[in-house]
This record gives sequence, structure tokens and C-alpha cells, in this order.
Amino acid sequence: MNPDQIPETEARPMLETVELELGLGGSLQTEEEVVELLNDISTWFDLTLFSTQVRQFDPHGITGTGIIGESHIAVHTWPEYEFGHVLVFSCSPLPPLAEIERRFEEREITLLQSEARSQR
Repeated sequence: MNPDQIPETEARPMLETVELELGLGGSLQTEEEVVELLNDISTWFDLTLFSTQVRQFDPHGITGTGIIGESHIAVHTWPEYEFGHVLVFSCSPLPPLAEIERRFEEREITLLQSEARSQR
């Protein structure tokens, strides 16, 4: 069934997203550090991490993804700008904003988006 054909009265899956900008401050310079962050996010948010894939770019920058039972996590870094970006996309509830900010307290973060919505 096409999602546009689902009547408004029928339940839709809930999707939650959290999108962050990170100040790198010299961190997330290696593939291992990105994998560690993917593992940390999975633990902090009580998500089921199945696998990670990380790619180092030349001359700099790393992209990492985590496949989770609930959907996925993506991390992108631009060390030349001391900047990183994190997206967590989940069909399970994510922690409240205060908890997310607490987990990243050692890093300079900007919360770009946190929302829950049902899909059409």
C-alpha cells in the first residue's frame, strides 16, 4: 500500500530524529574515534547497534554509519573546520533533550533538531 493511501485515522510508525553539530576540538580524527562515538551513542540512547561502517577521506574527514535495530546513526567530520555532524534516526523513543545535552557535555554541541513524528 502506498503511504499516501493510508487513511488519516490509521496508526503510522513513530520516527524520532536528533541532529547535532559538534565542535571537534581535536577529537574524531581517526576511524577508531568515530566508531567509539557510534558505540557511545548506541549505549547512551539504549539502541541496538548491529554494525558500523567508517570511511576516512583524503586529505581529511571521516564518515561513519551505524546500523541499529531501530534505524541508523550517521557521523560526518570536517576536521579542517573543527566541525562534525551527527544524525540519529530511530523508530524507538530517544532520550529527552536534557539527557542528550548531558551525554555530549564534554563537546561543544548545537542541537539542530529533535523531533518525533508519524510517517505518511
